[in-house]
Amino acid sequence: MIHDRQDAYPTYRLSFASIMKLFPLSVMVALAAILAGCAGDNKPASNFNTEFQRFQKETNPESAARNLAALALQQKKGADSNGAERSLEAAVKRAAEIKDADGKAQAFNTIASAQGQLGLVGDCRKSLKEVQGAVEKMKGDEARSKMLARMALSYETYLEDANLSKHFFGEAEKVAKKSADVPAQARGLIEVARYLGFAKDAELKAAATRLVAEAKAAAATIKEDRARIDALAEIVVTLEKGGNKAEATASMQEATKAAKSIADPTSRANAFIDLAERAREIGRLSEVTQLFDEARAAAKLVTDPSLKSEVEQRIDLKSKP
Repeated sequence: MIHDRQDAYPTYRLSFASIMKLFPLSVMVALAAILAGCAGDNKPASNFNTEFQRFQKETNPESAARNLAALALQQKKGADSNGAERSLEAAVKRAAEIKDADGKAQAFNTIASAQGQLGLVGDCRKSLKEVQGAVEKMKGDEARSKMLARMALSYETYLEDANLSKHFFGEAEKVAKKSADVPAQARGLIEVARYLGFAKDAELKAAATRLVAEAKAAAATIKEDRARIDALAEIVVTLEKGGNKAEATASMQEATKAAKSIADPTSRANAFIDLAERAREIGRLSEVTQLFDEARAAAKLVTDPSLKSEVEQRIDLKSKP
């Protein structure tokens, strides 16, 4: 069981310069969106009531709750504070209807973020308690660790509660590490590191560096080539999205090297296709071209006509813009 303690997270010593190298200040602009897990376009004030009624009528309570929370933020931008609070109250009611633990945790995390941005500290704390209760019932370690890390960051960002933030980041790390599936463990650690990188507390930001290294070490122990490359690719995507381009580049080079070492040309070609897709996901377009070229070179070495045709068709399909 995850207890609401106020244990201190272990201290990690790292220079401020190296911390900022890992997660630059420029990525802080994305913090609210990451915590909310949702975003919406600006809408005219005249549409607010119409949107409120439409979201209220949604049959899916998770979708309704998330949309109402997003609407509240738009209402805040439109200086409609009363409407924003009404939308959040409705969002809480719809979130309470959610039976699935994962969905409930997601919805209440989104609501907590919106409440925090509106300065509704007491309501934000209540929603985070709901997240904690839902996480207790979640089954997947990877999903649980990510949710705990997101919740931990909200405690620091909106409630300025350093003790609880450190406690839940510690819980997130423990959950990620207990996963028996090594690729999932690596992904879990890198996700926790991503949220740690957005923290204001120096100890927490320093811990992000350590977890990135541990995630890469976990990935390196995966014996199956494709699974190891997939884990490294996940690390690349998370680092790139977190603003750490240098570390992302280094991890992509490791993944590319691992792909080149695969003896079977069919498997090697497919590994390069998968890496190209991940590179495209994060906007590394020059690398996309190079990776597809590597895939084509490997495909030429496939001797089985049917396998060769299958790989070439996959390259043609995936390489289209």
